[in-house]
Amino acid sequence: MNPTTVESTFDEASEAFEALTPLLWGPIGAATARAAGIAPGERVLDACCGTGASALPAAVATGPDGQVHGVDLAERLLERARERAAAEHLAQASFHHGDVLRWRESGLAPAEGYDVVQCALGVFFLPDMTAGTRALRDLLRPGGRLVVTVWERGAIAPAPEVLRRAVLAERPDLSLPFAQDPLRGVDQPGSFATWLAGLGLEHVRVERSPLRVRDAAVPLGDAEVGALWLLVVGSALRRFLHGLDAEAVERVRERFTAEMTAAGGAVDATTLIGVGTVPE
Repeated sequence: MNPTTVESTFDEASEAFEALTPLLWGPIGAATARAAGIAPGERVLDACCGTGASALPAAVATGPDGQVHGVDLAERLLERARERAAAEHLAQASFHHGDVLRWRESGLAPAEGYDVVQCALGVFFLPDMTAGTRALRDLLRPGGRLVVTVWERGAIAPAPEVLRRAVLAERPDLSLPFAQDPLRGVDQPGSFATWLAGLGLEHVRVERSPLRVRDAAVPLGDAEVGALWLLVVGSALRRFLHGLDAEAVERVRERFTAEMTAAGGAVDATTLIGVGTVPE
């Protein structure tokens, strides 16, 4: 496994990412779009859109007179988003490959600004989370709404730590990714609201969206995979497996699955959804 960047990781993970959608990305994306309060005819930018988990519900809300632009660096995820939009007859949704922080340069952003910019579980992939989120805010019209979804503190635990131990058994000298947590300090409702207000937003509110993912067999291609292992191979956690051959990955899977089962066989996937308004 040789992903070297976030986008290549998610491109490689695309099949597992899609299989995980009904359990994880879909509910989180739908909750994000609901919190945005999107009205018919509004213009929406969905940053780090993936396969459209939040962009497609937004397109339903805007109706045919609205417009939704989804932007992501992972082309394989975008291909699936386009397929889903076509299948659901959502011509108002379009999906674009590129760096969302350079989206204004594309010439597709409305000159007057978007009514809503939303980013579900994506801001922590920006090179500078605060500066990047401020750049997303700047794509809004006066009175427009920024909607950001992040993991609540403790979400997905203990999966990353269990995975870390399983991988270290194969490569004890490995320098693991994600050593620093960019969400520390914005992963609780109060601190998250303070951070959003610091971006120059008004009328900030934070909603807690509970979700629990239990282990169960999930179809993946011609096989079935445990939902919690799917969380590894269908998310950014996949980067922990970089450099391991297939046999080593299978041993990691066995260790990971056994320890997660012993720990209760489920993860808390609760998110926080923050909404704020650009001053008029």
